[in-house]
Amino acid sequence: MCGSSFQTSQVDCENLQESATVNVSVASFLSIDCDFISNRNRYLLLNSQELNELAAISLKANIPEVEAVVNTDRTLICDGKKGLLTRLLQVMKKEPAESSFRFWQARAVESFLRGVTSYADQMFLLKRGLLEHILFCIIDSECKSRDVLQSYFDLLGELMKFNIDAFKRFNKYVNTEEKFQIFLNQINSSLVDSNMLVRCIVLSLDRFESQTDAVKVAEVISQCCLLSYISRVENRLSFLFRLINIIQVQTLTQ
Repeated sequence: MCGSSFQTSQVDCENLQESATVNVSVASFLSIDCDFISNRNRYLLLNSQELNELAAISLKANIPEVEAVVNTDRTLICDGKKGLLTRLLQVMKKEPAESSFRFWQARAVESFLRGVTSYADQMFLLKRGLLEHILFCIIDSECKSRDVLQSYFDLLGELMKFNIDAFKRFNKYVNTEEKFQIFLNQINSSLVDSNMLVRCIVLSLDRFESQTDAVKVAEVISQCCLLSYISRVENRLSFLFRLINIIQVQTLTQ
């Protein structure tokens, strides 16, 4: 049943750009279905070539291949030139910045990443320009939709968590003080929406500091304005103080 569902969705995804109804319904389906069938089956969203790419990423990084990738039934995966996940990313990039469909699309991609952090999964999406696209929407389009921004903050957190390559890519895109200030303003404008991203950044910094020698930590932090900013105790305390004061039971949505 799962296999036939994904195959059907792949066909629909060919024409996502032409139908807003299909667009949001497929994204909603993916978001729900990825949660329902659990992480072990999320790789049905890829085709054979993309599964091989994940294996190659793990090999190059000298880390074990994700067991769920190895155990994926290849008779059920997407059989087109591009898997459903890749097609969804293409559609997402074409949506207007304020489109409400972006919320569902981002949630669907986040569902793929959710769970135990996988370096290979993150790199698969990073190679397809997802981080740069998210940053463009947050910084350059100055998106004002709270729902869309929250979904992008959450997705960015999952994409960057514990991944030093992602932080380096962040620094390449956010290459001016003006861009960085816009990014911080977007985070600070609603910490309730961005708190997951803030926590991911803090946890990532802690991981880097605990797993890397002092010289390399200093080098890593110097290569990323975001890590450098969070590494200052006064900035972390400022986030903590504001989060404690703004979060109330009445305002929580999930």
